[in-house]
Amino acid sequence: MVKADKLVAVPDEIEPEQAAMLKINPLTAWRMLHDFVVLQPGDWVIQNAANSAAGRAAIQISRELGYRTVNVVRRAELIEELRAEGGDVVLLDNEDLREAVAAATDGALDPARPECGRRRERTASGQDRRPGSHHRHLRRDESAAADFA
Repeated sequence: MVKADKLVAVPDEIEPEQAAMLKINPLTAWRMLHDFVVLQPGDWVIQNAANSAAGRAAIQISRELGYRTVNVVRRAELIEELRAEGGDVVLLDNEDLREAVAAATDGALDPARPECGRRRERTASGQDRRPGSHHRHLRRDESAAADFA
């Protein structure tokens, strides 16, 4: 049994699987932005798979907190959509990504290619990470963290 005040009414056109994520994805985004490193207004945050539900929540939360976002996607048709949702910089994942990130952030970020949990072969080794940077690799089944000195 669940108490009525613990339930959330959703429109019939929303699939139950989607409705079940209404609370978890924003919380995941909040924790990514708060639990690992102290960010200040004006700081840059970079994320891959930015069009995911957690990624979109991270864009919205970052905008409200004054963080600037670099959002990496794999399909060009998502670029304008995420910009319209508040993404400061939205870039296509390709061979020029590193240079594009550095240019878009005036050198504030010079990352190795960001990692998305579905593409293990791209896991960042840390060798190209800027000293003092932080990398979070979040997956459904694990979370890995690294700080680069």
